Parts: sequence; structure tokens; C-alpha cells
Amino acid sequence: MEKKKEKCSEAFKKLSLITPGGVNSPFRSFREVGGETLFLSHGKESKVWDLDGQSYVDYLGAWGPAILGHAHPAVVKAARKAVDSSAVLGLSSIWELEMATLVQKAFPSMEMIRFVNSGAEAVESAIRLARGATKRSKIVRFEGGYHGHGDSILWTYGPEENHSPKESGVPQGLADETLIIPFNDSKGVKELFRNREGEIAALLVEPVAGSMGVIPPVPGFLETCRKVTEEYGSVLIFDEVLTGFRIAFGGAQERYKIRADLTCLGKILGGGLPAGGYGGRRDLMQHLAPLGPVYQAGTFSGNPVTMQAGIAAIQSLAHPKVYKQLELKTEKLLAGFREIADRKEIPLQTPHVGSMFAIVFAVHPVKNFRESLKIDGKRYSQFFHGMLEGGFLFPPSATDAAVLSIAHSEKEVEQTIRAFSKLQFT
Repeated sequence: MEKKKEKCSEAFKKLSLITPGGVNSPFRSFREVGGETLFLSHGKESKVWDLDGQSYVDYLGAWGPAILGHAHPAVVKAARKAVDSSAVLGLSSIWELEMATLVQKAFPSMEMIRFVNSGAEAVESAIRLARGATKRSKIVRFEGGYHGHGDSILWTYGPEENHSPKESGVPQGLADETLIIPFNDSKGVKELFRNREGEIAALLVEPVAGSMGVIPPVPGFLETCRKVTEEYGSVLIFDEVLTGFRIAFGGAQERYKIRADLTCLGKILGGGLPAGGYGGRRDLMQHLAPLGPVYQAGTFSGNPVTMQAGIAAIQSLAHPKVYKQLELKTEKLLAGFREIADRKEIPLQTPHVGSMFAIVFAVHPVKNFRESLKIDGKRYSQFFHGMLEGGFLFPPSATDAAVLSIAHSEKEVEQTIRAFSKLQFT
């Protein structure tokens, strides 16, 4: 029997009167799985608590940033110290240099770096930079991918595909500048660039798609993206907002040995505080103001509290054993789920790259957005609410990535598997 969420429900009803949908980000809505969103009060290590005092082993991970778990001592200490010295200074600080140096070591392709306030802001800035540097306007992106809510990259054949750009608030002219093809379609990439020669400023790609059920790149796909953009003088932009510091210390570029022209970071970068960054080839980055004509600015960019929290987080991730341990725990969890699903004769796919994974109720592995439409959302909703009732929080979405943290224990992984084994599916 489902536990009552009186305080959460009351808060949701009140916030719904003054905030659209009762959420400040649509991702937090339970619209896809049904029910009212939880209101969380705090988190510690691998767990979070709601307003009614219920604790949950957390596989949402704040949608990716909480790779160290919640309230990691080193990050908390750094942030508190920074706040004591002023939360905002207005001019440059030495911590921007320290942070940039750390990021550059993890991502050697980022010869120059600019910090911003979110992953979405990083992507929008990188697109503008690519357009300014190439003096071209077209952007290639992949169907069903998510890169933030900016006008240049919002329009897609996604869950709201029946909405026109105009209905979505995106000018048709700007939507026309975005060329969309299926993810993992190397042939399509080659044909598009051949047909649009001289028009394409950049190809924007999540090297591991995180909003379609966690889809790794098929062999040769990222290599094709790299080769074609070089051949046609376009900019290859890796959106590593989710994969950066997540699937390897150096993100997808380390894991797949592909060097991007521009890289966008966020989420883990700030150690739990709002942060983003983009960077890449020196000749491209020098088009940015004050050196060049491409303008981008922000009062809170390189914020001293965020920089110091991020430095502590990145330093905590630098140990060589961290990612191996994360991957082993993820594999154990998913192997347990698959064994139980097989026993119950439930079609289940468990794609993962590093500690980024998905619970996909589908007969066959998903390789692109169109295939993700076949995911059984009803069964995922049963899974989500059943696990939530048992004290385990997963993304309220059948297609978005779940994650582990270094704070998750072997015991908690085993408890999660046992909870899954007790679920009843209709």
C-alpha cells in the first residue's frame, strides 16, 4: 500500500498555483509516470529524503551531477569556505585559473576554456561561436537528443513532435537552420554534409545519447562525425554535459579516443552547484569577445563558490580506481535486474556506459530515437512507482539516464536488486 505523502502533496498543490506544473523544470514533473512530484528536503551520500521523512536510495543523482553522492565533505567544505569570502566578486578570481587547469588536464582538446552557468548555456554559446567562426548558419543535430532549451537546438522530433516550432516559441526561420538526422546514422551524416556543402557551421552530438534510453555510439559513428566535419570545414561539438567526468574522467573523448573541436560541460563540473563550461581549439576560442566579435558574457560565470566546489569535486574524482569501482557496481546492479527480468519473462534492456545506465522495457536494444518510441512506458511507470514505494528513486522518465555514485554501497545495490525482484507487473 502506497505511503501517504501529505507534506509533499500539499507543497505540490500550493506551488502549482504559482509555478507552471508545480515544477521549475519539466524534468521534475511526474507527468510521464503519473502522480505528483516529490519534494526533497535534503540528501546525504547515496540517499535523499522527502518532506514526509521518507528516505530513498538515489539513482536519479540530481540528473547526473551527484557522482560523489550528496553533501560530499570535500565539496561542502570548499563551498562553505568560498561563501565566507563572498559568494560573488565581479572580477576574475584565482579559482577560475585553477579550475581551467584541472579541466584542461582531463580534456586536452579544450585548449582554451570559458566558464558559464549551465550546460544549456555552454551549448548555446558553443553554437554561436561555431557560427561566428565559420560564417555559416546551419547546425546538424540528432533526432531525440537533448542539448538544453535554447532556440537553436530545442526543435526536434521528440515527445512534443506534434507541436510546431511556432507553438513551441521557436521562430520557424531558426528551426529551419537546424538539420536533424537519426542518431548512429553514419551514412546519413555523410549524405547530409555532401548535399549541404558550405552551409553547415557545426555538428552537435551527445557522444552517448542520454534521453533515448542511454544509447552508446555504434562502431564508426563518432569517427564518421569527426572525419566528415574535418572534410567539410565544420566544427565538431561534443555535448558532454552528461558524459563529462561521468563515463570516464575525460568523458567520452577519453573513452572513445575522439577529439572534438569544441566541448560543452556542465552537471558534475560544478560539484552540485550550477555550472557550465565550453572550450576547444585555440583558433576557435579566440573568436570570443574580448578577443573577437562573438559575444558571450555572464555576471555569475566563473563564480567563486562554484569554482571552488567544482575544484574539490574534480580532485575527488581524479583517483584511478574511482571509475572502475563505479562501473563494477553498475554492472552488478544491471546483471541482477536482467536475471530477474529473464525469470519473470519481462523484456528488459539495460544499456550502460560507465555509471550512466537505463532501465528500458523493450524487446530489442534501442539504437535511435524512433526505436525508443517502442519502449513500454506503462511498464516503466509500474517499475518507477514500485521501486519508489520500496525506497529507491529512479528518473521519472522511461528514457532518461539513471546514474550511480561512489557513495552507493554494495549492500545498497543488493537491496535494490531484491526490491526489483518483489515487483509485480501487469
